[in-house]
This record gives sequence, C-alpha cells and structure tokens, in this order.
Amino acid sequence: MAAESPNVGPLGGEPAPRFGPQQQIEQKPIISCLHKYVLYETKARFYLVGCNDATTRFRVLKIDRTEPTDLIITEDTTEYSKVQIESVLNMIDHGNRFKSSTQRAFPGLNTTVSAFGIVGFVRFLEGYYIILITRRKKVAMIGGYSVYKIADTRMIYIPHPSVKKKHQYSDEAKYVKMFQNVDLSSNFYFSYSYDVTHSLQFNLTSIDPDVVLQQPATPTTPDFSAGGVGSPVLGVRVKPCDMFVWNWYLTSQLRGHVHGDWVLPVIHGFVGQSNICVYGKPLYLTLIARRSRLYAGTRYLKRGANYQGAVANEVEIEQIVHDASHTSLHNGHSTAYVQLRGSVPAFWSQDVNNIIPKPPIQVDISDPFCYSAARHFDRLLKRHGSPVIVLNLVKKNEKKKREEILTENLVPAVDFLNRFLPAEHTIRYMAFDMAHYNKRRNKDVMRKLAKIADEVVNMTGFFHSGPPSYCHTTRPHPRFSRMSTHTIGGVQKQVGVLRVNCVDCLDRTNTAQFSVGKCLLALQLHTMCIVDRVDIDFDTDCVRMLEELYEECGDTLALQYGGSQLVHRVRTYRKTAAFSTSSHDKMQTLSRYLSNAFSDWEKQSAINLFLGVYIPSQCKTSIWSLSTDCYLHQSMCLDVRQMLLTSYTQWWDVRLNSCLPLPLEEVLKCESVCESVVTDSHNERVCTFYHHHQPYQLSDFDKMLLVVEHSQRDFMPSTAKDFSPFALRVAPRKTQPVEVSGQASPRTTSCNPKSSVPDDGESSSGSGDTSSSEGESESAMSVRNSCSSLNNCLSSHFTTMKDVYGVDIQEPSAEDKLIYSRYVKFGRAAGSQRHKRGSGKRNPSIVGPHSAPIMISTSCYEMKAPTVTEHDLAMYRNHVNIAVNGPVEPSYENLAMYRAYATC
Repeated sequence: MAAESPNVGPLGGEPAPRFGPQQQIEQKPIISCLHKYVLYETKARFYLVGCNDATTRFRVLKIDRTEPTDLIITEDTTEYSKVQIESVLNMIDHGNRFKSSTQRAFPGLNTTVSAFGIVGFVRFLEGYYIILITRRKKVAMIGGYSVYKIADTRMIYIPHPSVKKKHQYSDEAKYVKMFQNVDLSSNFYFSYSYDVTHSLQFNLTSIDPDVVLQQPATPTTPDFSAGGVGSPVLGVRVKPCDMFVWNWYLTSQLRGHVHGDWVLPVIHGFVGQSNICVYGKPLYLTLIARRSRLYAGTRYLKRGANYQGAVANEVEIEQIVHDASHTSLHNGHSTAYVQLRGSVPAFWSQDVNNIIPKPPIQVDISDPFCYSAARHFDRLLKRHGSPVIVLNLVKKNEKKKREEILTENLVPAVDFLNRFLPAEHTIRYMAFDMAHYNKRRNKDVMRKLAKIADEVVNMTGFFHSGPPSYCHTTRPHPRFSRMSTHTIGGVQKQVGVLRVNCVDCLDRTNTAQFSVGKCLLALQLHTMCIVDRVDIDFDTDCVRMLEELYEECGDTLALQYGGSQLVHRVRTYRKTAAFSTSSHDKMQTLSRYLSNAFSDWEKQSAINLFLGVYIPSQCKTSIWSLSTDCYLHQSMCLDVRQMLLTSYTQWWDVRLNSCLPLPLEEVLKCESVCESVVTDSHNERVCTFYHHHQPYQLSDFDKMLLVVEHSQRDFMPSTAKDFSPFALRVAPRKTQPVEVSGQASPRTTSCNPKSSVPDDGESSSGSGDTSSSEGESESAMSVRNSCSSLNNCLSSHFTTMKDVYGVDIQEPSAEDKLIYSRYVKFGRAAGSQRHKRGSGKRNPSIVGPHSAPIMISTSCYEMKAPTVTEHDLAMYRNHVNIAVNGPVEPSYENLAMYRAYATC
C-alpha cells in the first residue's frame, strides 16, 4: 500500500510556526474534508473519489481488482479541484474504453454507487468486500458539529469476476449472510467533525501547542476562506478510543496507510437530543451511549468479564447540556457528565441449556487475586480518574441465593484492590437492593435514588466548559459547597465516574442512571444561569423530556443486549404506571426470553464475525460449528506467562500516581494526537461555518435544520399558561362517581325527583298525608344533594378564573356600574337611529351620505357627520358602480401611461 508522505500535509506547505509560552492560540478539532464519495468502476480498478460538502476539494483512492484474495489500496496524495478531477476521470474513461485498434472496445469508467463514508473492508474465504454508507440521517448537533446515524449501507465485492477462482467456497455465502445480520442501519453513529468516541470533557481539553508542533510530521494548511484572514488556530486530530469503535477491525487496512480523512470511526449504542426551549433560548439536551466492543454479545452468552478486564454490556453514557444559540462549543456554556454500566467483573455465567425463566448464576473460575477486576478498574482510573464509585443494585438476603452470589464476588474484589491503592483514591462501594425496597409499603425508590445521586455528584462533580458566572461567584449556592470541584484553567472537571450494575444492567440500572441524570440536569442548568434552584420537580416538561430520553436509550440498549425493550421503567418505580402496563411488561419478559432462547447464538456469531473476534479461514472450524465462543474472548488463558509476570499489588498503571484524581488519558492527551494543523480560523478544516450553513449549495432546510424534540411543541400541554419548561404541570384530579339518591352511579338516576322515593304501596288514612309530605321533603333534599354533587364534579373538571388568570370574580364598584349603564344607553341610542334610517325603502343603486348626526344630543359622545364634497361623492359613486356593474374601459391617457411604464 502507498502511504502518505509523513513530511507533507494534505495540501503541502511550509513547516508550522512555533508559539511562545505567552502566546495564546485557540484549539479546534480537525474536520474531515471528505463528506461525499463516488465509487467508479473499471475492469482493473475501483476509483473511490471523495470530496467536501462544497465539492471544491477532491481526493482519489485506487483499489486494485486484479488480485483475487489480497487488498491493494493506493492513495493519490494530490488534491484536485473540480475541473482537475473531471479531467482525470475523463482520461481514465478514455484510457479504459479503447485498448488498441485491434482489440474490441471496453465500457470504460462506470459509476457504481454514491456514498457518505467508508465503514471498512472485510474478507471471509475469497476476496475482499467494501462496505459503504449510502444513506445517513442527522440526529444531533453538538455546537456546530453534526452527528449522523447510518440509515443504509451497501456491501460490494472488490475482485473482478474474470479473476475469480473457478473453485468456489461453499461457505462464502453463509459468511456473507451472517455478517449482514449485524444491521448497520440500526443504532450506528458517526461524525465528520466531532469525536463521538470520547467525552466532551476530553474533546475540549487543551494541550500544549509547543509539544504538538515539535512533532516532525506537523503540516500546515493555507487559507481557503473567502472572508479575509482570521486568527491562527491549532487544529488537532486525536486517535479515537478504540474500545468504542465498532469498525476498528474493518478499518485495519486503512489506518496508518492512507490519510485520516478516509477513516471514519463508527460507534454503536444510542444518540438522542431534545431542545429545552426557555422562552426562546435553545438549550440542547444530548444523551450519548457508547457500547464497548471488547466483550460484546448477547445477554446469556456474555456475562461477567474476560481476562483483559472487559465486561459484558459495558456502556458509557454521557449527558450533555449546551447553549445551542452559540454555534461554537468554545463560546457558549457546555456541561456534561459521564456514567457507566457494566456487568460484575468476575468469571460468572448462566446455563441456558435448561429452559427456565431465570437460569441459576454460577461462578466458572475462581480469581483469588482479582486479576480481571484489577484490569477493569485500572482502565477506569486511566480513562475517568478517581474516585470510581460502584453502585451495586442486585438483590441481597435471598431465601435461595441467586443474585447474592454476584455481591459475594464483587465486595471481596473491591476490598482486595483497595488495600494497595492510596486512601484518597480508593474504590467507593455502595449497595442498594432496589427490587426489595420497591416492594415495601410506603417506601419511595426514587427518593432513595435521589439521595444516592446527590452523594455521588458531590464526590465526582461534573464538567463545565467555562468559568463560573459573576452571580455564582458573588452569591454561591450552598449546594456547591458540598461538591468536590477540580478547576483547571477556568474549566471545571469531572473527576471519577459512577459505575452502576445489576444482573443484566438494563431495567434497574437505567432507572438509577436516570435519577443521577435528573440530579445533574438541575445542577447543569443552574451553572448555566438558567434556573436559580438546584432541583427540578418530576412533573415538569424538562424532566419528562429527560425521562423519555433515558427510556428510549434504555429500550435501545435492552434490544441490543437482551432482545426486548425495558420491562420495568421509571414510572414503574415511581408507582405511577397504569394497570395496563403490567401486561406490556409480561409481553416484554416473554419476548426477551424467546429471543435469548432461540436467536442469541446467531446474533453472537454475527457480532464475533463483524468485530473480528473470529476470522474465517479454511484451516479453522466454521463459526456455526463451534459449541462455544468462550476461548475466542478469553485469549489470556492461552498465555499464562503474561499473568505470572503481573504484579498483584501494583495492579494499576504507575503513571496514575502523578495524575490522579485527573484522568491519565486527558493528562497525556498530546501523546494521542495523530495530526495537527496550524491554519486560519476561517479555514474549513477547523471552521464549522461551511459545514453547518453550506454557503456553496442551494439551501435545503430539510437537510440543514435538525428537527429534534421540542419542550414546547412536544411536551407542554395545550392549555398551559406558563411557557416555562420548569413549571409544575399538575394532572387533573380523578373524581369519584357522583352518588345521587343513594345510588352508586349517576347512570341509574331518574330524571323525575319523585322516583327516588320508594313506593310503599297502600297506607292507612290517618298517616297518609304525613307520609306524602315526608316523601316530598326527602325528594327535594335528594335534588339539592344531587345539584351540590354535580357542582362539585363540574368544579373539579373545569378550572376557575382564579386558577387560570389569578383574578377572581367580584362585585363591580359603583363607578364601574355607572360607566356600564352609559355604555348600554349609548348602544340603545345608536341602535334606534339605525332602525329609523333603515325603516324606509332603500334604492341599492343610489348611495349617499346622511346629514343627520350619528349620535343623538342626549349622548355624551355626540358628534356630527363631516361635510362631503361633490368630488368625493362622485368618486364614491364611481367606485360603487364599478363594484356593481364591473370595470370600465380605461381612458387613452391611462393606457399611454401604462405603456410608458411597461417599456421602461
């Protein structure tokens, strides 16, 4: 493969200038210039032409088709303009259309497909395939950076049919079908400008420009802006976090051999965004869930952890709130918080051979020195810093031990690892039997989780991109005095992370993480000077929006790992769910069980094939013939010497000693820089203006504007008078059926009041009148009670004027009554005058003014009609005649004037 020259940038140029320690330079991420692709085909090669949004910069990637099993990629390091690329393609077309005068003509250059990105290359038993993104959908906007969801892909076989071997492998089609079982159009995301594999805190962490520019491969980019020269900007491209890049194996043939713009990291999980509109000010609430690829799989086939410290169902969830009125993350307020979910880091599993709803939990391998847990927590300390907080939600004190087995393995592991850590950086352990607590009477699970969330946030803090506002400096809220904050360069950092687990890390975990997100949302909004409180009620549009985001995220993650949506939701633990939801929960439980029993192995095999855990070969057993994939994920057991050389006391990275509680990855961020560019701030390589507004294209609002859930449009009630998303929305009270005359329901009430009195038949003559009068009094009392109950019922359904407008109906004053009486007299007088004028016979063809006064002399508003001149009267008659008889022929003067006007 032809690699790009290390001393030449994407456009060439002189060596980058150096900056002194006193000189400030803004840092921005490098934006990929390849957003659109066209695949051209000849008999000998594929030509993949990539360009930017403005179609002004083009690059070419050549893929050889003459090799049946090898992949040969050659990159043309020249960057072409639109005229140049058209000339090159015409030359290629002409050269492949006619070989010589004696040979027949070939079809030349054909367009195969247009795309938006390269997912990667894959080979099974024969030749390589290329996977291209053919459709995309914008799902989020973080600052000026767009995040897209893959909507459709296409898989194309690279070798030409003429070089295909005569002997075909019969298993090739099976592998292709199994590989395509991983639906790339379902919850796979990418971005050309924003690093979705890292957190917002990591992406906005500044680095020393002199350290980066000392690298010999630092290119410079000339100015391509049309609006003059801006300030200097250091563009930086950082290596993605490989544990979240699901096409890491598929792009192994591209990384390090071609320019970085060709490589597009793709994550798997969930990305959702909503707009919290605060009186017109847009605040974007974004939820990003990144699923790890290191120990990925389905529910019962992937439990616990492997020897590398990767756990099953490991997902990093980040909650971002930023001011969307600024198109740059560096100008407006941006806040974020990261939390994790993942299986208990131990070697445990569940036997699924027996068809039972809840298979027993069994520990497969005893790990006395906690090797797997040590590798796992070491990675968390390097990525997130300290403290690492473990929130264990599994059951305890069970009659028959099942979930409690996990606690018996987790607690000793945490205690053992804490023996060797410094006291200030130890792992914090918290336990909460959420299922048992929810069954107890008069116990509020959400309130208990809110206390835990408050305690967690006090230990970790959260990320804020700018310094605190002036009002928070002069009048700080006492809530922040309990929070551990780490501020570096005016930026508030999150140190440490919350790790939540239950058995499946689905239902209970999602509710607990929502509680943490709700606590953080109030603090984020308070820090951004949006609200003055540090807590938000449940029954508000803002919290409902957050709850819907977390439930949508939970449903997506549950479908990926468990095969069904969430069974127990937030409203289940709030005990506000309707009775009909119990049947829905049972259906989801049944769906999850059927998916785990009959389709999990096929899904697991497809994931192993997609991630490169299993690489097909004729020397290997086919993947569908394997009885288990355990040894594929437990490669460490094949090399015992590496385990023996590991220190069990110094189980964490030595470099952590000098950086904790800060994350090691952020402190050493400059070591992960793979490309740096010093350029003008208006350059499209670092400026989001060209990608967001697209000035070179015809404006298409469906593509430019991102339609997300809106707090006022989608969540605010139609009858609401307070447009704030933080206003408490109280649901109408449920009323009991109205009891009329002792009846249980108003449906049995008769219209006749006397029908409510029972008929006793014949009575004695002496007491007949008394009985009748008592019956009539009982009937009247029943009617009065009925009317009173009906009024109470109506008042509960229809709000009063005091409830809506804050003003109650009162007796008008004497002055108001006098004004009203004058108004009534005025109306009566005007009506009598109109009646007198309209009593006579009226000719509709003659219209004239009335000289009589409009207001009579007895009125306080007396006035006379103005004098109408003959010219005005003639003009009015002409106007009425045109309306009745139609337009007339224009005069010669008017026609001449119109012709002169039209010929100007």
